[in-house]
Amino acid sequence: MAVIARRLVSTNKRRYQEDGFDLDLTYITPRVIAMGFPCDGVSSLYRNPAGQVARLLSSRHGPHVRVYNLCAERGYDEALFGGRVMRLPMYDGQAPPLPLLLALARDAAAWLAAAPTHVVAVHCKAGKGRTGAAVCCLLLALDPDLGEPSLDRALRLYAQRRTVDDEGLTIPSQRRFVEYFHRLLLTTPLPATATATLHTSPPVHAPTGVQAAPKQPQAADPHRNGHGTSTSRDPTQIHPDPSNPDPDPASEAAATACDPRLGLADVPHRGALLQRVRFRGLPYALARGCTAAVWVRPTGHYDAYPVCLVHTGAAGAGCLSPSAASGSSGTCPRGATWAVREDPGALGGGGGGGAAAEAEAAELVLDLTSLPPPPPAPKPLPLPYYTAPDPPPPPTHPTSASPTPTAAPGAGAGVPFAGDVKIQLFRGRVIQPDPAVFKGRVSQMAVWISSSFLDPRSSAAELGRAQLDKLAKPLRRWRGELGVAVEYRVLP
Repeated sequence: MAVIARRLVSTNKRRYQEDGFDLDLTYITPRVIAMGFPCDGVSSLYRNPAGQVARLLSSRHGPHVRVYNLCAERGYDEALFGGRVMRLPMYDGQAPPLPLLLALARDAAAWLAAAPTHVVAVHCKAGKGRTGAAVCCLLLALDPDLGEPSLDRALRLYAQRRTVDDEGLTIPSQRRFVEYFHRLLLTTPLPATATATLHTSPPVHAPTGVQAAPKQPQAADPHRNGHGTSTSRDPTQIHPDPSNPDPDPASEAAATACDPRLGLADVPHRGALLQRVRFRGLPYALARGCTAAVWVRPTGHYDAYPVCLVHTGAAGAGCLSPSAASGSSGTCPRGATWAVREDPGALGGGGGGGAAAEAEAAELVLDLTSLPPPPPAPKPLPLPYYTAPDPPPPPTHPTSASPTPTAAPGAGAGVPFAGDVKIQLFRGRVIQPDPAVFKGRVSQMAVWISSSFLDPRSSAAELGRAQLDKLAKPLRRWRGELGVAVEYRVLP
């Protein structure tokens, strides 16, 4: 019965079903493993039992495996995997913090380069979203021919090997942050004496507060069972071919290859002013009765903090406290204003005819230019087996003299932030929703963007329907041209 429950919970993910094991675990490459959370207690009845995962990894790789736990919500004793565990807290369904993706890629690349017998295992809870983002970033970092095609190659490889239906990393914001990581590597200048292996490239280091990868003896591992890189790569192969116990040395060298820019890359600490958010093409009834929330996750933090919470309609304007409002516009107690406008062009072709049908589509505009600067974010909370590094200082709010003489009214105002922004829409009145919520009966959509990759030549980031996370079923059926536009100004 437990085996059936585990297979149902793992949904479309490929499982490791050999040597008496049946686990939600996949070899993405011979040395990179993606898996579900190793559980104990009741949850082990429908997810990976921790003891079985530890037994499998020990029997196949001995002490040569390093495990990465990406769960912010749960952990375990590092002794389960001999202390070779690195915790990087990320929340389920959310875009992962770029500094943590970079830290994982550096640490894992250094571990793999230390010995040809070394492997890494990455997991979150389900072993798909957060795990997929981290694994794809690692694949990019290990690509010796890193270029524009590398991003699609990494996403496709993960999808083909982790899932049975090629539906790998499906949350658009998680894919967007993998694209940010790819762009980060590509825009980092190559060192003067560039080389494709970590053995001679600039050294990579574990992040501050995270235990560095322990060195292991480079003796032959009798449990490897041919975990070398095969010259023919079958996308459906989920684990190495045990019939090849002696891989080609050249293939082993390629397995530790890495782009030399990994050791030099750093996430830009770029500040911006968040000025307006426009939800376009919404059903008019939803726009008149919803809750729009904005959070900021500062650079160096894994938690997001509320900036604005607005309730539209007669129920109140919200913004972190109750307030009276009515009609199609309002002001929240902290100063943010909102307005609902008809958006007939958002219905596009194929909709019903007449003025009544056109009025069904609406635009919800949040104006944040009158909001005061948010209070400083608290220091990131320490977690077991994780100590957050000291975050960089927040951006300074510009003075009234900051805007240029030709700037439009309100162009010098807004919410200053450096890091990531999450924007989410809920149906009805929701009091102080948790920023980690990404689905449920009332959540309608969400989106994450990073200030580090905002175009300073532009003033708005436009995101269409395909770039929005977790659209609710009514919005998936809605014929309107859904989208979110984030208006900003990059700080000098």
